[in-house]
Amino acid sequence: MPTLKYYLIKIFAFIKFIATITLAVSFVLMVLNITFFYGFIPSRIHTTKDLSNPFGLSIPLIWVIHLTVGFLAGMVLDKKRFFLAGSMGLLCAFLITGISILYFGWVKRTSSIEIVIILILGILPAIKLYDFLNKKYPLKSKAADSK
Repeated sequence: MPTLKYYLIKIFAFIKFIATITLAVSFVLMVLNITFFYGFIPSRIHTTKDLSNPFGLSIPLIWVIHLTVGFLAGMVLDKKRFFLAGSMGLLCAFLITGISILYFGWVKRTSSIEIVIILILGILPAIKLYDFLNKKYPLKSKAADSK
């Protein structure tokens, strides 16, 4: 018969799964947040109102939110090297937010492929750096330490 501890572990695993999915999706939402900040809206919405910055966020607040979420997303994705992974999530968020602000600040129209390009430019360098650091400084196993 399952115990309370068993159910708590299952609930915690489910919450961690939901948090991981939510934080991973948040990288896509970072780019969309910047596009909404500059007033880009889907073409099927026809309105005469000004829809720029619908959430009322300032640029410094956007930076704080994106960097915090990026760090947390990185930490959730690797349980052994959570600080390194968090730092790479922070780098991803920095690149995505910075590139988005620079790019969408001067264009007049945008397409969906531009969002994908910004995500690639933001995520790929951090993944490559993470792989390089994992190879350069591998995690020591406990069996190797006991010899």
